[in-house]
Amino acid sequence: MQLTDLTFLTSFTKGDKDKMAKYINMFLEAAPGIITGMETHMANNDWAQLRTAAHSLKPQAGYMGFKQGEALLKTIEQCAGEQTDLDKIPAHLAEFKTMFEQAKAELTAAL
Repeated sequence: MQLTDLTFLTSFTKGDKDKMAKYINMFLEAAPGIITGMETHMANNDWAQLRTAAHSLKPQAGYMGFKQGEALLKTIEQCAGEQTDLDKIPAHLAEFKTMFEQAKAELTAAL
């Protein structure tokens, strides 16, 4: 199953392949560091920073049409922000990481 849908990005860039590649590469370069940061914040019980990191990655995932990833980030953001269901965050983050690897492969193939 395809996790990404570049319909929005194609519309946003008016089909300009160079601009699309620029945005895809920005996402692919930034996301791994943000994910690592999220893992660190989670390990340190730094919920405010975890919320901020999830929040910052969410729109980027949306631009890539990575809706399932965007939804997981929203859940992580809410749990961390409200400090509810904190025990579920590790599973949510692990699921996001797994899905991100597939999304990364899809986006790389689209370049």
